[in-house]
Amino acid sequence: MSSACLTSCLTPFAIFYQTATSRIFDSPASFSVACQLQISRVFISPNPRNLYVVRSIANHKTYRLGVKEVIWDDAILIPLKRDGRQVDDYSDESEEEECEEKNNEVRKCFAWYTRGCKRNIKAAKDRMVGQMSQPDTVSKQHQLDNVMSYRDSFEYYKVLGSQQRYIIASKTDEDIFRHALQQFPKLKRVIVTPAAHGYLFEPLYKTPMIRSFPYGFIYPVPRGWPNSWPRRHWALVMPWIGDEAIDEDKTQWHGFRIGTKVLAKENHKITELVFDYYQRNTGISHFALNRGTEEYTNFCDMVKRPGLQKLQLSLLVGLYIGEEYEIYDQWYLRDALFEATDMRHFSFHTDFGTNRCSWIVDMHQYI
Repeated sequence: MSSACLTSCLTPFAIFYQTATSRIFDSPASFSVACQLQISRVFISPNPRNLYVVRSIANHKTYRLGVKEVIWDDAILIPLKRDGRQVDDYSDESEEEECEEKNNEVRKCFAWYTRGCKRNIKAAKDRMVGQMSQPDTVSKQHQLDNVMSYRDSFEYYKVLGSQQRYIIASKTDEDIFRHALQQFPKLKRVIVTPAAHGYLFEPLYKTPMIRSFPYGFIYPVPRGWPNSWPRRHWALVMPWIGDEAIDEDKTQWHGFRIGTKVLAKENHKITELVFDYYQRNTGISHFALNRGTEEYTNFCDMVKRPGLQKLQLSLLVGLYIGEEYEIYDQWYLRDALFEATDMRHFSFHTDFGTNRCSWIVDMHQYI
């Protein structure tokens, strides 16, 4: 049969497939391009594995060209502490007393860790009810049947916590974010979210950090930004500045603070900035976005930069037992947004509608 007759017997799709594949295989260069790994998203957090991957991609002559989105995992691992003390804090007690006190602290931390793991295991099992036939559920069940021991998981978690503290103190993640802004020419979107870890064995994003966890590793899954208390509909939010401010609490918004600072000061082509609460009643502390804070200044400088077209903001009002709410009379957030020059899309979420203890706050004037 002639080639013309053979071609006439083929369907349109078969002709297209034959033509496309012949072109690819006739040109080795085209074939290599078609099979090239496409990387459009990278993850940043105070974790060495995440940062190593970002830096490697940013320094690669080819892979860096496809990155369009940075996702900042703003769920800081919950520190191993009790009553405000780190496990390895220095103390002025005698060596014997210090050793005994430290052992007690470790036992308390391990007890807290175990409780957190048990709650997460129960939540994971509850989410699988009625879904046992799904492939992801089968995989989850296999990990639940082969979990690491609490002690081994605890030891691994301590290493992760130590790495996290070092990176935050050294500002390594901030430096790499700055580097990424310059190395990814197609980068347009930055997403800051506290929900990356999702649920046990069911992350929202499979970041390099999460992928590197030992099989069956169990841990208290971090929620990042403050959430409602048990049997309460609101989170506790403390002042950002003044005598009642707690610097350690601000670490809960580490990604937000670093992200807004860098985006306000560095040259970049970011057009979309999303603070993604992912359907949780949480967000950025409203105290952080008031005049007089470094974060508010950075936020204003970032919003008014030319090029920013989309902003998705989630604001946490929460509960604060205090009387100084005059800050809401100044329209701070409205003033910040008024400076935007290229804004095309703005979406806003707050827990204010469900917060029954913030009725004295005039949120309408604030916005």
